[in-house]
Amino acid sequence: MSNVLIMGSGRSGTSMLAGSLYHSGYNIGGKGHDPNEGNPKGYFETKEINQVNDLMLFNDPRTVFTKGSSHGWLSQFPINQCPEIHPELKSKIIQIVDSLPERTFAFKDPRFSYTLPNWLEFLPLDTKFICVFRDPRGVVNSIIRNCQTAPYLSKIVITEQDCYEIWLCMYQHIIGTHIKDGDWLFLDYNQILHEDGLDRVEELLDAKIDRSFLDPSLQRAVNHGSIPEPVRAMYESLCCLANFGGANV
Repeated sequence: MSNVLIMGSGRSGTSMLAGSLYHSGYNIGGKGHDPNEGNPKGYFETKEINQVNDLMLFNDPRTVFTKGSSHGWLSQFPINQCPEIHPELKSKIIQIVDSLPERTFAFKDPRFSYTLPNWLEFLPLDTKFICVFRDPRGVVNSIIRNCQTAPYLSKIVITEQDCYEIWLCMYQHIIGTHIKDGDWLFLDYNQILHEDGLDRVEELLDAKIDRSFLDPSLQRAVNHGSIPEPVRAMYESLCCLANFGGANV
């Protein structure tokens, strides 16, 4: 089994994949966030990892946060640049990685889309990387609904345009910078849920994945509305990288 980091825009299926790995024996780095209406089966990412990544973004004046938000997964960061990392955060990353028991880790956080370069020197050499994506219309609709219904997101003022810009920014970082290093796998949400996505994960990680965690009944995002052309072009690029032929945008 290989260690792995999972990233991609929030509301794209990263929790679904991370949950499958957790139930297959992977360590997610601590106690995951509790399930809620947004993710009834859990998020499978930890407060400790979120905080390290958020602090990198909070401490860097180049970060653009969504109005009313203190959540790095709803932020943007300049393309081809990386958030600064202070020495104390390096120490926290070392502590997270070195304090794990023997189980192989699967760390998941949308914020890795921006902060990954600051983690690389502390990760085992065999670490793999998985980028999960989804039809951006469904992601945008899900983010807006989540911000409208989740109490902890109630102060956020976010528009459809904001969501598309965040979505695009994250994948520009991944494709433009991050995939130059390491072994990567790109997967559309539907490949994980309905196609051969987990077969490909098993091949990448040399691991047997528990498929019983997947629940198609939780697929609630609606893919409707027009897509800005740069977003459409990025989605098509991601589909090519994932060899996904089901795109209909």
